[in-house]
Amino acid sequence: GSTLSSLGLNPQEEVRTEEGYSLDYVVGWCGQQVAIEVDGPSHFVGREPNGATRFKRRQLRRLGWTLVSVPYWEWQELRLGLAAENIDEREKKGSRSGSMMTPQERQMAYIQDAIARHARAE
Repeated sequence: GSTLSSLGLNPQEEVRTEEGYSLDYVVGWCGQQVAIEVDGPSHFVGREPNGATRFKRRQLRRLGWTLVSVPYWEWQELRLGLAAENIDEREKKGSRSGSMMTPQERQMAYIQDAIARHARAE
């Protein structure tokens, strides 16, 4: 929660949906509630989500949630202020007139890109 709080997102932690699902975080974003799930190693077989994790994601999206699932290895990068692949690309294109993004800008860009990516997938 501290990573999301440092971005000014004021997350609610461990939110239980009416259907009984537990969500790691819920944040307000552009007028909507967005669930953020940080999936640890037990949610994966290699780097692919396991069946139970895929099922939960599918159910939450069908229930109307905008869902951002962040694998543990990306969450660690985010917490450390390191770039995700798509953020590196944005920097290479000179989104800040060729200057480097601050760690907080990188984190916010990661969250924005993740929400946009998952909204397109729905």
